[in-house]
Amino acid sequence: MLPVGVRREGEGLARDLEAMGPTFIEVGQLLSTRLDLLPVEYLMALSGLQDRVEPFDSAEAEEILVAELGVRISKAFSRFDSEPIASASLGQVHYAEMRDGRPVAVKIQRPGARTQVISDLQAMEDIAEVMARRTELGEHFDLVAMVDELRISLMDELDYRQEIEGVDLEITLGLVMAALIVGAAMLMQVETEFTLIGP
Repeated sequence: MLPVGVRREGEGLARDLEAMGPTFIEVGQLLSTRLDLLPVEYLMALSGLQDRVEPFDSAEAEEILVAELGVRISKAFSRFDSEPIASASLGQVHYAEMRDGRPVAVKIQRPGARTQVISDLQAMEDIAEVMARRTELGEHFDLVAMVDELRISLMDELDYRQEIEGVDLEITLGLVMAALIVGAAMLMQVETEFTLIGP
């Protein structure tokens, strides 16, 4: 049995990181694999950030999709499920069907995710630079390089054009992807081969 105090601290850290937004959820996900940095109780709590991030409001998701597509949802889809089938730190996925009946998964970025991530990364970079110059911890763990790697990873993840290029044909939803990418939305079509459609 885990020590109650330490377990609660780990759960509190996970809740705090989730409340701080997408960048810190990603940091928590990374930390959840680092037994060399944190006690097991913390890792167990942080591992929950891998698979149970709260979805954002479906009405907001629909607003983003309409703005990105430039048409009403009913014009683009014969069916669009308001409840997401998956939710992550930077976005969520909704099931839909095109007007011609083709099933698609629609991935929509969290509102303001890009702006928030850029701001958070700048603050992290500033802190890492100070720690690298003034502390053994900052120098030992090369925090500046860690923040740089996080920046590259997150910015790639926020750029759906970049993400689709690096995607293996099998994704977590078990779909093979064809994508129409429009800014903060990506449609993933169930197909038998990979095709990139759109800009």
